[in-house]
Amino acid sequence: MVYSRTKNSIRNVIFGIVSMAVNILFPFMVRTVLIKKMGLEYAGISTLFSSVLSMLKLSELGIGSAMIYSLYEPIAREDHEKINNILNSYRKLYRAIGAFILTAGLIVTPFIKYLIKDDVPPDVNVYIVFVIFLADTALSYFLFAYKDSVLSAFQRMDLKYVAVITMNMVVSVLQAAAIWFTSSYYIYALCLPAGTIFLNLMRRHIADKNFPAYAKPYGKVDNEFYANLKKRVIALFGHQTNYTIIHSADDIVLSAFMGIKTVGLYGNYYMLFSGMENIIRIITMGVQAGVGNSLVVDSEEKIYKDFKNFAYMVAFSVGIISTVFLCACQDTVELWLGRKKMLGESTVILLAVALLVTQMRRVVVTYKNAAGMWWEDRYKPYVVAVVDLLIDIVFVKKYGVNAVVVSTIVSVFFIETPWEAWVLFKLKFHKNPFEYFFRMMVYFMVIAVVGAFSYFVCSFVSGPLLFKIIAKAFIGVIIPCSIYMLISFKSDEFKALWKIAGRIMNKLKKNG
Repeated sequence: MVYSRTKNSIRNVIFGIVSMAVNILFPFMVRTVLIKKMGLEYAGISTLFSSVLSMLKLSELGIGSAMIYSLYEPIAREDHEKINNILNSYRKLYRAIGAFILTAGLIVTPFIKYLIKDDVPPDVNVYIVFVIFLADTALSYFLFAYKDSVLSAFQRMDLKYVAVITMNMVVSVLQAAAIWFTSSYYIYALCLPAGTIFLNLMRRHIADKNFPAYAKPYGKVDNEFYANLKKRVIALFGHQTNYTIIHSADDIVLSAFMGIKTVGLYGNYYMLFSGMENIIRIITMGVQAGVGNSLVVDSEEKIYKDFKNFAYMVAFSVGIISTVFLCACQDTVELWLGRKKMLGESTVILLAVALLVTQMRRVVVTYKNAAGMWWEDRYKPYVVAVVDLLIDIVFVKKYGVNAVVVSTIVSVFFIETPWEAWVLFKLKFHKNPFEYFFRMMVYFMVIAVVGAFSYFVCSFVSGPLLFKIIAKAFIGVIIPCSIYMLISFKSDEFKALWKIAGRIMNKLKKNG
C-alpha cells in the first residue's frame, strides 16, 4: 500500500486543526454553562474525577502506542496477514484492560470522598457520579478501541478526527441542554458514556469502510512478538505513569490540600492551556505515522535532516502559541468568568513557561515514539514522576496552584527533556546531542526574550475586554513571527519550511 507521507501529514494537520477548534469551543461552552448555572464546585468535580480515572488508565500500560508502532513495518511491507494477527491480539488485550479498569474503579469508589477536602454540593452523590465517569472510561476499551489504532497507523488521522469532531459536538450540545433545562448533574454526566458508545461505533464504521481487509481481524501473533510486546509495555508503563502524574496528579493534590473550588479555578486556566497545547499535539501526531514510515525506509542522513527542520518548525510554533497565551489569557478569563474567578498574574506567567517547556520536547518524543524507543529510557519516567509529585506535596500548601505548575517546569526541563534527547541522539542518530541542546537553548532564549517583549507591549493596550483580547493575541502573533523570520530567514531550516509551504499552497491552488 503506497501512500504519500507528506499528503497524509498535511491532511491530518488540517483536520486536526478543525478538531482542535471544536474540542476547545464546545467544551468551553459546556464549562461556561456549568459554572454560570450550577457553580464552580461542579466543574471542579468533573476535573477531579477525570484525573482520578486517568490514574486508573495506567493499566493500559501504553499498549495503544506499542500497537501503532508494531503496525508500521507490516504496513510498509503490505503484510496483510500480520496486520490482522496483530489487531486480533490487541482486541483481546483491550477487553482485558477494560475489565481491569472497571474492577479497579469499583474498588476505589468507596474511598473517592477522601480526595475532596471541602464539602461537595448537597444535590450530588459523588459515588454515583464517579461510577458514571468510570463507565465512560471502561466502555471505550470494550467497544472497538483497536479500530482507532488502524486509522492512526495508516496515517488517516483525518478520518479519526471526523468521528471525534462529530461526537464532541453532539455530546457538548446535549450536556449544555441538560444543565440549562434540568440543572441535573447526573444527566450531564450520563452524556459522557453515551458519547463514548457513539464515538466507538463511528470509529468502527469508518475503519471498516476504509480498510475492509481488517474489518474482522483473525489469527494470533507468535511468541517472539509477545516477548517484544512485553518489553515495550514494561517500558511504556513508566512513561504512562510519568505522563499521568504530570497531567492528573496536580488536580488530585489540589483537591486534597486546597479544595474542590481551587481545582475548578485551575481547571479554567488549564482548559485554555490545553487548547494551546493541542495545537502542537495535532502537528506532531499528524506526522508521527509518516515519521515511523520514514524511519523504516529512509537513510539516517535524510531522517536527521528532517528532524532538524521539524524541530525548527515546532520550536517557533510553540514560541508563538506560548506568547499568545501569556498576552491574552487573563483578559480571556475575565471576559469569560469575571474577575472573581481569576488567578494571579504569576500563575499565567508560569503556565506560559510550562507550555513552552513541555511542548518544545514534542519533536524528540515524536521520533522516539515512532521508533518505539521506550525501553532505552525506562527509568526516566519514575525519576520525573517522583520529583514532580514531591514538589507538589511539599509546596502546595504554601504556594497553591503555582507549586504544581513549577513542579511540571522543573521535572520536564531539567530531567525529562535532556534525558530523552540523549537517548534519541545516541541510539538512533548516532550523534553527540550537544548540538541539539545548544540549538534548543538558543531557541528557548529567543522565545523567552521575544515573549517578554510582546508581553511588555501588550501592557499598553487598553479598551473593552474583547478588543484587548483580539489586540493582544494579534501582538502575540505578529511580533514573534516578524522577529523569528528576521533572525532565521537565511537558515537551511527556514528555507526547507518555506519550500514545504510553497508546495502546500500549489496543491491547494490546483485542488481549488
